[in-house]
Amino acid sequence: MNTKVICNISNTRYDLIREVLTTVLDWKISEDENDDWDVMWTDIAILPEKLMKMKTYQRINHFPMMHMVSRKNFLADSLEKIRKLFPKDYSFFPKTYIFPLDKDNIKQYIQDHGREFMIVKPEMSCQGKGIFFTNHIEEINPSDKYVVQEYIKSPYLIDGLKFDLRIYVLVTSCQPLRVYVYDEGLAKFATHMYSKPDIGNITDMFMHLTNYAVNRGNVKFVNNKNLASDGVGHKRSLAYVYRYLQEQGHDVFALKMRIEDSILKTLCAVQPYLAQCYIGCQPKDYTRAMCFEVLGFDIILDDKLNPYIVEVNQSPSFATDSPLDREIKKGIVAGALRLSWVSRKNRMRHLKKMEDKQGIGFVGKITKEYRDKAVKHNSELRSFEEEGLLGKFKRICPTEGSQKYDKFINSALLISKNSVIDILPLSQSKNSSSQSKIPIKKSYTVLPSNIKSNVSVDILNNSLGQSSFHSISSKINNNNSSKTTRVVSNKSPLKSSLKVSLQKSNSISSVPGLFDQSPILKCSREVSYQKDDASSQSSKDFRIKMQLVPNILRKNLVKDTTLNRSSSQFMSFYDTSTTFPKGNY
Repeated sequence: MNTKVICNISNTRYDLIREVLTTVLDWKISEDENDDWDVMWTDIAILPEKLMKMKTYQRINHFPMMHMVSRKNFLADSLEKIRKLFPKDYSFFPKTYIFPLDKDNIKQYIQDHGREFMIVKPEMSCQGKGIFFTNHIEEINPSDKYVVQEYIKSPYLIDGLKFDLRIYVLVTSCQPLRVYVYDEGLAKFATHMYSKPDIGNITDMFMHLTNYAVNRGNVKFVNNKNLASDGVGHKRSLAYVYRYLQEQGHDVFALKMRIEDSILKTLCAVQPYLAQCYIGCQPKDYTRAMCFEVLGFDIILDDKLNPYIVEVNQSPSFATDSPLDREIKKGIVAGALRLSWVSRKNRMRHLKKMEDKQGIGFVGKITKEYRDKAVKHNSELRSFEEEGLLGKFKRICPTEGSQKYDKFINSALLISKNSVIDILPLSQSKNSSSQSKIPIKKSYTVLPSNIKSNVSVDILNNSLGQSSFHSISSKINNNNSSKTTRVVSNKSPLKSSLKVSLQKSNSISSVPGLFDQSPILKCSREVSYQKDDASSQSSKDFRIKMQLVPNILRKNLVKDTTLNRSSSQFMSFYDTSTTFPKGNY
């Protein structure tokens, strides 16, 4: 039997991935997407359907819903909302608006700040494409979608040049949150000497933008050709910048702590979306280890050395245009794969469980109790086993004292519950237009609730299996009444709909944890109806309402079973050690 980990690379264009697998990890490579595999490395963001179809021993290098942090408009929406609750804690993010949704606020901001220039970015762009500066909102095409951001006009300069820091961050679990920062990174420099923005230089992108894709087009661009000289050229090492700052008398350790703090707070703001999607797709995975992701955080320092997160890249480039690129990115890929907690032992354990059907599908209070214990056990076990595998990665969560971030996650959870947004990942929808959808604020229809109401609910037939969590469009026949109820209403396109006429019942809402696994079902629970007579509640009503429940959740709605605590089959999920076989990683 093959004892090597199998990694599928059928959807990656980077030669570096193949090199790491063969020369560093000694894993087996698969290039057919239909082959069986232990790990898949892909350049393409994944849909929830992909995670739902995976076996629990498999790993993939993306989380569904991660575009909540990598798409400029969704990142802005999440951070601006939580900043209202914690203004000082989230001051690391430049003030950002979504255009045209916040058109009036943008106009007011420009007026209040003496017509300062703001940076305008297409919400779906990358590599500096389509970016421009303005201090007149009339210059922005009202039919286009942008994020309009405060411009850091006094950045810290090295050699008179503006630069940003590319910090590589690894996320290996979203519930509980597990985050690492790589000790090395890149500093990307502009190629023209910096001056504060004015009408004469605001179109000089070689001065104001630090994107590598932009500046390599300048004849003045110098590539680093010697790994030993990491402070030469317009792409330098993160270590060089830290050395330079240290020589200037700055507290580099304090700067690193502030950067790590900003990274964690950013991920806390989107954690509920990631967790709800993951658990909804894989409710029986107690390792929470099926997804991992390398993110590229772009950070600018101002002249007082305050770090600002300007954007997050979900699929940072692993092209190696220089020896410096190659050295740093090779270590990142190898380290991320080692920390993905993959092993052939996982596959053997999965096959053993499939042979024994007994003990599968427990629900109710006892299931939650053992599930929580299993998740906690696996998290602690993982922390213990990975100590020798960290390399240049530093775990920043969970750590001693990281509980202080719980308040941000809890607040983000409340925000997510009270938000109904259309989320369309980049290039994932077959029928998506070139322009993406911006977050849509929920609207309410005031309706009478003391009368019997028939409700026609348009809902995705398989909500967790679509490319996004679309909001529910609810239509209620209005009648006069003194009491009111609120209904979330939205005009999002639905791939498939199911119209169901129903009356109030506690049948679905009584299932423990069911609504906690799907934002769509949470939204549907907000719709309230007049309580009908008990006699009208029939099995037919329940069967109709069950059609609202995604298949992945519906199959768990079974009667409680008697738990045999001595059952090794039932407890097998608890023993999920994935100690790496010697020589196979």
